[in-house]
Amino acid sequence: MKDALDKISLFFIEDFEDEITKKNLLRLSKEKAKNFYRVFNENRHKLNMSENIKNMLKYFYSIREEYAGKNFYVGSSYGEFAISNDSFLKNYIDLSKKMKRKWLILH
Repeated sequence: MKDALDKISLFFIEDFEDEITKKNLLRLSKEKAKNFYRVFNENRHKLNMSENIKNMLKYFYSIREEYAGKNFYVGSSYGEFAISNDSFLKNYIDLSKKMKRKWLILH
């Protein structure tokens, strides 16, 4: 059964990649990004703020040494580097180089 994220990807992103001007929206076509947002959205509604922060920090810590952690998408507000040569936007950070106390500003 397709959920809202699958439907957004299917109806608004797939086959329209070249027409989308906000390229960060293309992330919603990737299964890992959709899974992240599913968990984030579900937890946001059932956990209190403290538990949400703990879960997010636990997630950051668990992926810090993986490719996803070394190239973690945060957007241009906090991004430090681009992962493609054709992008001028710094949308990514390397979690493996961040101290735990700095992770709080990412949430």
